[in-house]
Amino acid sequence: MVPASQSSHAKAAEEGSSRAMGESAGQQKAAMTYPTEELVRRLVGNLLRSDYRGNFFCSSCLVKLARESLDTIYPKSEIERTMDTVFQSPGALRFVPTFLCAGCRKTMPCLGAPSP
Repeated sequence: MVPASQSSHAKAAEEGSSRAMGESAGQQKAAMTYPTEELVRRLVGNLLRSDYRGNFFCSSCLVKLARESLDTIYPKSEIERTMDTVFQSPGALRFVPTFLCAGCRKTMPCLGAPSP
């Protein structure tokens, strides 16, 4: 039989480890968001600088291109959220508020690579 003092220490240690696991799960979720954003941002930049140089694409067409290039483990909703972030802060890419999308041929806000 386990003494009461040891069982309370064991319970406290168990609770502490479960809290640590809960924190690490929250940290993992936050950590997963950043790599996905970075991955999509780099992928879009590479596509617009190489395969689709000189073309401008709307968000939905870029999501389709990204999904074709990425693994199926990334849900479409996560890629769409990330694409919204890329459109809000395009970085080295060029944002055009109204332009003819090379994919769907609709006039929409688009991203493209700047000319060298």
